[in-house]
Amino acid sequence: MQDESGIQVNTRILSHRLSGAQRYLTEILACLPQNITRIAPEKFHHGGRGHLWEQGILPALFRGGKGSVLWSPSITGPLLVRRQVVTCFDTSVFDVPDDRDPTFVKFYKWLMPKLYPRVEKIIAISEFTRKQIVRHTGVPYSKVEMISCGVSDRFHPHDAQAIIEMRTALKIPRDRPYILSLCTLQPAKNLSTLLAAWQQLENRISDDVMLILAGGSGKSDVYSKLDLNHVPRNTLLTGHVNDALLPALIAGARGFVFPSRYEGFGLPPLEAMASGTPVISSNATSLPEVVGDAGILLDPNKPHDFAAAILSLVEDDRLHSDLARKGLERAKMFPWSSAGEQTHRLLRAVLG
Repeated sequence: MQDESGIQVNTRILSHRLSGAQRYLTEILACLPQNITRIAPEKFHHGGRGHLWEQGILPALFRGGKGSVLWSPSITGPLLVRRQVVTCFDTSVFDVPDDRDPTFVKFYKWLMPKLYPRVEKIIAISEFTRKQIVRHTGVPYSKVEMISCGVSDRFHPHDAQAIIEMRTALKIPRDRPYILSLCTLQPAKNLSTLLAAWQQLENRISDDVMLILAGGSGKSDVYSKLDLNHVPRNTLLTGHVNDALLPALIAGARGFVFPSRYEGFGLPPLEAMASGTPVISSNATSLPEVVGDAGILLDPNKPHDFAAAILSLVEDDRLHSDLARKGLERAKMFPWSSAGEQTHRLLRAVLG
């Protein structure tokens, strides 16, 4: 086996709560040689302490010199290490700063334009993000490599029994079809457009059809309005969904709606397509790169269009089947193995 120990990975984020960044790193690591070197803090470090470890201690742990490269897979990395590849998921601190903590925004807006010109290469997870990195940090376009994310094989069409078990666990009535949306409640996720669309459908769509909103919290004021007097009819709020139940929840939906105004990539609609669930998505930022012609792409500012698309998806079985088929084919274009191979090839090239 070829010695790959010169490839050293900053795995600080694996000590954080599971999210998109942790999924990304876990999937890519599974594709890389097992004899690479992983560098992690001895204790859990989050927020400011984590960044202090990354800037102050990580450079001392990195074995530098020819034949070495550090991969920092989550936007930031140590300024003192030049032989470094950084993965950037998005430039949201510049593009939608109101969605983030002000201290977080201030630090990242200071760090990214200083770090990115210093490192060897930057990985962007979409062409949209690639262009935004160039725009906000001033690095040349050629310095940024676009390597798409993939979709886990956990997301696939599920049999009826798996769907029944999921419905029982989440208290979803067995006989009611549902439209699903997964999102945190940040303003850019644009839940308000979906809620407005659903309210427009109140007297037009069958009472059997439910809207299920699954996800965590965020800075949007939308959630504060979702009390017993404001929740639209036939709407179920699940809150955070256990990771083990998520694939079946997506696979069991009549349709998946993703009205986000801003994404660095857009894993949820990709996971829905891989599950055989038709997708209605915003046409903003990176989402057309992910969905392509395999879903319905709409202006995120037009609730009426989302309402019409949801109604069509519920009532038109031919449209539903066509989008489900196209989505399954589209999802095959995004295997994690391809992302892993491209990442390994780039790290080897920098390694020399």
